[in-house]
Amino acid sequence: MRFLVDQNLPSMLCGWLEAQGHAAEHIRLLGMPDATDEEIIHRARETAAVLLTRDKDFAPRAGGSTLATWFQVVWVRRGNVANDMLLEMMERFWPNVVAALERGDPVVEIGQD
Repeated sequence: MRFLVDQNLPSMLCGWLEAQGHAAEHIRLLGMPDATDEEIIHRARETAAVLLTRDKDFAPRAGGSTLATWFQVVWVRRGNVANDMLLEMMERFWPNVVAALERGDPVVEIGQD
């Protein structure tokens, strides 16, 4: 799977995702730190990437009626936490996240206990 990590999450998640066997890019490292939501969605669609974000605004825009508009979002529903706590949370939820994405769920929420 390919992931696009939003500006509101640390870039170290790209390394973690790659260690899980996925491809990953970070908005900031792509030179897009001020990208609009539309530009981020376009990049996700263009690269067939799942958007990993804390931004709740993307959740209602996920999915779509055609392949040209389709994209998936992993919505991290946890406020700012230390990187080690974020990674711990990701590891705990990750098998369920992957299963939901493979099932085709447009939005997968994590971090809600």
